[in-house]
Order: sequence, then C-alpha cells, then structure tokens
Amino acid sequence: MTPHSGDSSSASQFGAILANGFAAAVALWTAWFFTHLPWLGLAESVSLPMVVAVWFVAAALTARRVAPGNRLKVGAGSGLVTALLGLAIVGSKLRPAQTVAGTPEADLVPQAWMICVAFLGAGCVIGLLASAIVLKAKASEGPANWLGRLAIWVTISVAPLIFVGGLVTSTGSGLAVPDWPNTFGTNMFLYPIGPRAPGGVFLEHSHRLFGTLAGTGVLILALWTCLRGAAASLRTRFLWVFGVTLVGVLAMLGLRISAAEGTLAARWGSELALALTLAGIGVAAGVVVSRTPPGDRWVRVWSLVLLAIIVIQGYMGGVRVEARNQGLAMVHGIAAQALVGGLAMLATYLSTAFSSLPGGGGFENTRRARALATAAMHSLLLQLVLGAWYRHFPSPHVLWTHVVFSVVVSIAAMLAGFAAGGIRGEDAAHPAARGASRLGVAVGVVVAFQFILGWIAFMARGDTNSVEPVRALLRTAHQANGALLIGLTAGLFVLVRGIHRSGQEKAGSAARQ
Repeated sequence: MTPHSGDSSSASQFGAILANGFAAAVALWTAWFFTHLPWLGLAESVSLPMVVAVWFVAAALTARRVAPGNRLKVGAGSGLVTALLGLAIVGSKLRPAQTVAGTPEADLVPQAWMICVAFLGAGCVIGLLASAIVLKAKASEGPANWLGRLAIWVTISVAPLIFVGGLVTSTGSGLAVPDWPNTFGTNMFLYPIGPRAPGGVFLEHSHRLFGTLAGTGVLILALWTCLRGAAASLRTRFLWVFGVTLVGVLAMLGLRISAAEGTLAARWGSELALALTLAGIGVAAGVVVSRTPPGDRWVRVWSLVLLAIIVIQGYMGGVRVEARNQGLAMVHGIAAQALVGGLAMLATYLSTAFSSLPGGGGFENTRRARALATAAMHSLLLQLVLGAWYRHFPSPHVLWTHVVFSVVVSIAAMLAGFAAGGIRGEDAAHPAARGASRLGVAVGVVVAFQFILGWIAFMARGDTNSVEPVRALLRTAHQANGALLIGLTAGLFVLVRGIHRSGQEKAGSAARQ
C-alpha cells in the first residue's frame, strides 16, 4: 500500500453526518444491549431513559468535532442516520410479546409504521439538541478526516459483536435460536427481544443484530473508500454493480425466507445469495483495479475484501446454526477477530497520521520497530488460532500450548511497543511518530492485561463446558480483550511499516541527489 491522497469530501458535511451518526449508533446499540439484559430485569421506565441519555451524550461528543457553523445541520442529519440504524432494534417493540417457546405473536402493534416515523423524527431532534448544547464549543483545528473517523468507528462496532459472540460460546447459547435467517420463524428485525426473553435467546439474537450493524458499517465504509475521489466513470460503473447486486440479493433472500419447505429457494436460497454477493464484490473490485491508479487501488480493494469477509462471516454463522457444526463455529470465531485486525489496518491507512507520511522524513530506529511489529502480529494470529481451538475443542495439549505460547506473544508485543515508542524523526512532533508511540503504549498495556486475565481465566477454568456466570464472563473478557490486542497490533503493524518505507524513500532520494 502507498499513502492515500486526501480529498475535499473527507471534510464534507455528508461525511460528518455519516461518521457521527454511525458513532452514536454504536453507543445506542451497546446501551440497548446492556440495559435489556434479562438477568438485570430493568423495567422499560428505567432502561429507556438510560438509552436515550447515552444517545444524547454520544451525539454531543461527536458534534464537537464539527465546525460550529455546521453543527446544527450535521447534528440533525447524524441523528437521522443513528435512528435509521436504530430501526433494527426498534423492530423488537413492534410485536406485543412472545407466545410459547419463544415464538412471537403474528400481528404487529397498531400503527407500527407511525412508531418508526416518530423514531426517525426523534433521532433528528436528539441530534439537533445535542449539537445545540455544544454549539459554542471550540472545534478541533484543521480539517476533520471523516473517512478515517468512520473507519475507526466501524472497527469499534465489531467489539460488541465479538463480546456478545463470546458470551454465546461461553454460555452454550449458539443453538438457542434454531433457525436462520429467521428467528423462530419470524423476521429477525421484528422479533420481540427484551428483558423477558430467555437468556440464551437474548444473547444469540443480539449477536445477530450486532452482526447486522457491523456489516452495514463495513458496507458504508467500503462504498465511501471506493468512491472517494473517483472519476465519474468509475462512480457510475461501481454504483451500477452494487445496485444490481443489492436488488438481486434482497430478492433472493426474500424468496429464501418466504419459500415453502423442500423448494429450491428454501434449500439453496442462502447459498445463491452468498454467491451473488461475492460475485458483485468481485466485479466491483475488477472495476476498481482497472480504473484507478496504483496509489489508491489497493486500499479500495482491501475495503472490498473486508466486505466479502463479513458477508461470509454472516453466512457461516447461519450455517453453523443449521448444520450444528462445531468446526465451522471455530472458523467463525477466528475470522471475527481477524476482521478486527483487517479493519484496524484499513483505519490506520486512512488515518491522518499515515497520510502525513509522504514528505515526512528523517525517521530513525524504524527497522527494529518494523521487525518486532511483524513478529508480534504473526505470533498473535497463531495464538488466536490456539485459543479458538481450545474454546471449541477442549484439549489439555492445546491448552498448555496456548499457555506457554502466551509468554512469546507477550514478549513480542511488549518489545514492539517499546520499539515503536523509540521511533524519532526530524520533526519530533510528527503525527506518524506520535501515533506509533501511542499505539505502542496501548499495545503494551493491553497485552499485560491480557496476560493477567488469561492466567485468571486459567486458574478459574473448571469444567470447560461450564456456563457458570463468573467463568463465562472471564472467558469472554479474555477473548474480547484479545480482539482489542489484535486490532491495536494490526494498526501498529501498518503504521510502523509505513514509517519505515517513508524513511527508506527519503534516504534513497537523498543518496541519489
């Protein structure tokens, strides 16, 4: 990859609306999940104000990044985006209740469509009021990199997905919902999930919803990355490919959901939808490769690769339910954490720190930092496979290999963090050097915590099939923190290699002169 060139759309109002709206949506969904946990049993008179408060605070904090003159307009627009994404959880309120064994009542509540319209209006109002509260606050200096911010929030959106997925595995809730893509025979977005639902059903269904949020974020990120600064001919061809693919996939999924048992659509509808989706992404990648210069080509292709990965992830999760395949469940878990790393790489590449590298020079101590970051990244991926292997196929040999190798991973990550902090440049305040130093510190702190958390989980492991809450939470926290470590290490890996390449290019240029 080579550094991307900025473009004016990165600082546009539309970019701010998308980035801030998605950020608030991540906060909204996370607050909804925790306030609706069946084990807490919170009444809606308590949980609803808490969710709205989190939404309001998130909208106010993100609005501070917008220029004061645009805050009200961007605030209303981002509130609408958050509400649009929030319709997936509002749908859980549109059916009165569950009947027997989790099956929902057939009829929607009266005026369900008006509830949706009112929710969208409320989103605009919340965004507008939150922006008004911080209207006089000073904005950050310089143009905001909205595409880079969106990439960060899309990466963060995978965190609750992995956390809930870890709880599903740790509590043995993977088969609590017996069908897919429906939930107990009904549209998954209209299933009445809430504090009265059985614990396993709540976790498994919430995992599917968070997957939808992350998938939508990756789709938006891929589209924006591919269309950013593109020529009109590329935009036209690209949008045609995506439009035709989307219509075809939605039609195929509609047939799959409504088809009678035993028909071709019921048996192979999901597979055909997956094949059509991947074919569309492949054609889009071909259009990008043929019509963009090499400097911007590979970041666009990488965004499409991540989109293909999360589509396959969703399919694997559904097939795992229908086939009850534990090996597929292991691959599903590994791919989810690898996706975090891939998104973190893209977010780093799109960051302001990375884009400042062209022309930056005089970097020192980069070769060692690059080698150690590479070692940390590869050892961490191997450790991920060992951990997933043990979670799904418990074996003393795999467990002890995972335990012993954790020492190697910890040392490699610590050394990579220290080496990144030692990178210096002619300009001591160079954004790339500062970013590498901060990432290095973060990697060191998180890997230390991961090592301690791993030993606590090991000492309290008990029966590997136990669903006792404390042990389940320990295992899940260890897994989720591992995903955070992968994301930070992946970002450090990309940034340090970019710094090293930039230093080499400047040294080569000076030698030629």
